[in-house]
Amino acid sequence: MLPIDIILGYLSIPVIVENSVHANSSKFDQPIWSYGNLTVAFFVLNPPSQWTTHSKHDLRLKPTATAEENELFQLLFSSLQCYSPQTPQPPQPKNNGSRHGIIIFDSTSSLYTNTTSTSLKAQKYLGIISCSQQQNELSLQIIQSPLNFDSTHDNNSNSSNTIINQYPLDTETWSTYPLEILRLCQTYSTDPVSQEQLRKLTNTVFDIASLYGYWDLWKVVEGICGRFSIDPRIFLP
Repeated sequence: MLPIDIILGYLSIPVIVENSVHANSSKFDQPIWSYGNLTVAFFVLNPPSQWTTHSKHDLRLKPTATAEENELFQLLFSSLQCYSPQTPQPPQPKNNGSRHGIIIFDSTSSLYTNTTSTSLKAQKYLGIISCSQQQNELSLQIIQSPLNFDSTHDNNSNSSNTIINQYPLDTETWSTYPLEILRLCQTYSTDPVSQEQLRKLTNTVFDIASLYGYWDLWKVVEGICGRFSIDPRIFLP
């Protein structure tokens, strides 16, 4: 059992790593994880599943954690688990309701020590933190991403390297959405471009609300669209 920290902004959660399993490793070429802090960059509804899994780990709260750290761990666990029954639901849910934290490892840092092979040093890795089937346990999956993967991609890109629904916490940008939605609603009935832009933006707002519990923003969107007799839920998949 080795200690690491999960970093959420300025908050940290001390956890221990258990039951690590590494793929494609032999006794002559055994990757050793250089444990350190795991900084969650953003959350997603649909984590990437098309890339090779490098290793899997179980994460449990450190026994010596304080009451505040335990509360934060429980909050993270419940937030990743599923939608709350009190929160609005789409007509057809986009997925099973679970969320996942994404860690983008610095490609310039040495994540693994490998004494017999240099092949791993040329790779990029992402971490996916999810709820485990065990109570009060998180799972960490390390996946090998393409070398040309761009973590700052466009959410609307069709590239196979795209992580679906990447929305970093950015309340300043989110605050501009109501005014933009109002502008699109004003030209919605006569402009096909506005119709498509409104569809994309309402989906963005709904995903943000689902990921971060920011349902007040979604209610504002519903109110604005309602003034123009537009139901924003018709835009949801």
